[in-house]
Amino acid sequence: MFLALFGLLALALGSGALFSWVSTLLPQTQFLTATAWLILLSTVAGIIGGMTSLSRVTGSKQLSNIMLYTMIALIASSANFGELTEAPVYIIAGLVILGVHAILMVVLAKIFKPDLFTCCIASCANIGGVASSPVIAGAYNEALVPVGVLMGICSLADVVKAGVFIKDMNEFGKINEIYAQYFTDTKPARACVEVARLPKDVKVEIEVIAVK
Repeated sequence: MFLALFGLLALALGSGALFSWVSTLLPQTQFLTATAWLILLSTVAGIIGGMTSLSRVTGSKQLSNIMLYTMIALIASSANFGELTEAPVYIIAGLVILGVHAILMVVLAKIFKPDLFTCCIASCANIGGVASSPVIAGAYNEALVPVGVLMGICSLADVVKAGVFIKDMNEFGKINEIYAQYFTDTKPARACVEVARLPKDVKVEIEVIAVK
């Protein structure tokens, strides 16, 4: 296990160093800078790696979370908080926006009574967008990361069709009960199908079509 984890860590750090070097050699424009190339290459490599046996190495998910939080900490450590005093108006405006946002979240939570997950993802989707909502979704439940991405891009109210794939139709009642917690106001068209096997041997998979 430890050898596999150290191997993954070495592969990740080595890939990062390689992509940093390659990104400086690629053609650059106003939008496709070296940093943009680095992010693009790293994202593609991560997606490809996630579809291979590397994602099934014991501890790989925990290692990826540690590296994610380390990256966030590094970004925060490079910030110059001394510059905040040079723009007090923007700081006050930001605090007012956050205050209004918090009040609206509390009021809407009292009215519609959604679960904690929906409240957190809705809040992050509005403040941080698609960058932060999957992180919160993953901390709540790993299987809900795609839901976090979806809510970061659009809301569940924009969903017009849902497809539910389950391994055991006898569990439909439990799945439907959880499903109903997220689609309270809108009832998109839905199809439910029992299948022999799903990717990574999960018990349920849900796909949705949303129109913004």
